[in-house]
Amino acid sequence: MRVSWVRGRATRRVHTRKAGLAVRIATPARPRPLHGVRGPGRADASVIRLVDEMIQLYVSWREACAWVTVSYQNWACAAAADRSLAFSAYVAAVDREERAAASYQHVVEQLALI
Repeated sequence: MRVSWVRGRATRRVHTRKAGLAVRIATPARPRPLHGVRGPGRADASVIRLVDEMIQLYVSWREACAWVTVSYQNWACAAAADRSLAFSAYVAAVDREERAAASYQHVVEQLALI
């Protein structure tokens, strides 16, 4: 198989042994760099900081989600005398999860603007 570039498109020449035919297959155009995108290793320090913060906030949000699940299970299995306390713990876990989700969303939106 031979690959050649013609007007930004690669074409492959494929030979079949039995029939001796040659077929040209056009492949998609070469990817072009996006406007304003820098090469590898040249990201701004602010972008790197935002990505690090995004990852950290994502992990915090997922941990908060796990606490919501645990709190709900504790509330569902709580004895009658402990249900109000277990429900309060569940509501607090939901509030923490909402705050973590909002923080994560804020950073993702900042990165989307870059």
